[in-house]
Amino acid sequence: ATAGPPAGRGARLRVATDLPARVELEVATDARFRRSRRIRAGITDDFDAVVATAHDLPGGERLYWRARLRRRRRDTVGPTRSFRMPPPAGAPGRARIAIASCASSFGPAFDGLAEVRPDVFVWQGDLNYPDTMGPLAQIVPGYAGIWRELLANPRTAPLLERALFAAQRDDHDYGVQDAHAGNLVAWGLRPWESLVEPRRFYRFSAGLADFWVLDQRMMKSDPALPDTPEKTLLGFGQREWLLRTLAASRAPFKIVCSPCTLAPLPANARDGSWAAGFTAERELILEHVARRVSGRTLFVTGDTHWTLAYERDGLVEVRPCPLGIPAPNDITLVQPRVAEEARRVPGVVYADDERSHFALLDVRGEDGVARLDLVLVREDGSRPWGRRFEEPLPPRRTG
Repeated sequence: ATAGPPAGRGARLRVATDLPARVELEVATDARFRRSRRIRAGITDDFDAVVATAHDLPGGERLYWRARLRRRRRDTVGPTRSFRMPPPAGAPGRARIAIASCASSFGPAFDGLAEVRPDVFVWQGDLNYPDTMGPLAQIVPGYAGIWRELLANPRTAPLLERALFAAQRDDHDYGVQDAHAGNLVAWGLRPWESLVEPRRFYRFSAGLADFWVLDQRMMKSDPALPDTPEKTLLGFGQREWLLRTLAASRAPFKIVCSPCTLAPLPANARDGSWAAGFTAERELILEHVARRVSGRTLFVTGDTHWTLAYERDGLVEVRPCPLGIPAPNDITLVQPRVAEEARRVPGVVYADDERSHFALLDVRGEDGVARLDLVLVREDGSRPWGRRFEEPLPPRRTG
């Protein structure tokens, strides 16, 4: 059992079983489950899994939950998990969000993630590189087993037992390097949607910040097409949703979790990113943000295996990537001076290609000011770069 992302005033909850069963979720504000309530989640599906939403949860409080299973008149109670529900949208209370991507191994950065105790952990793609685990894994049951093992991994357990887990896919999770709409494979689709996250893209609120978790593979155009606004990483439906909801958001801070990078630097040009090969769509989105979106919009990205902080011409991008790929890796072998060269590019305020990182965001409101502290945390526990952003605290809605 693992918690998923926030959903409105509630949270998504995941359960995977050994055998088909009918599932109820029990939720309470104390670990002894006094005055708990139960939520009917239904019968597990073909992958012996179910994902359901617990609604109307108190913001800013720690919730405890467990699965209760029934099969052939036999009842089983699963382990107790917990998470701290972020403050409701617009509330000034503290919210802590960690974001990272790309891990082929579970190294010390995962210990650091557990130590900082985020309310929500966003892992935006390349979760353990399942497409590299041999030919026997490249079938539907193989990927189902990989996702079940990931959610129960002892190295991630201290984190996932106490935090909401907002997951997203990148190309390797779809089962093929440089995945796009024209080359997807069956085993990279259905198991994830059953065991991890049935939605292709989504957003959630955490107090004074709204977060968008994007999919940039399922509906992505062929990278070989001409670079026009018709060529898209998002697909037209997701792009319209992103533009509309960004403009409608009244949150002081908008955090766009984009697996693909934006800054005009040498980054994954082979596959194309918003910075290389999809620049027409990139400019469309950045112009929309500049003209129609209030507050501060920040982009947190991944996919390319060297960490970056960039701020220039209104674009703020932080790329905490990789989360766990030891050097030497594809970047240090093929582009051994990429970080050194990037540091000479205007707008680059931090670059590192040797160590793993994750981003940590602390959001709160006080003294009439909304504050967001964004730092990069390195695998050794140090914080080599950080930045504070401030916006006027919006008036609370009443009635």
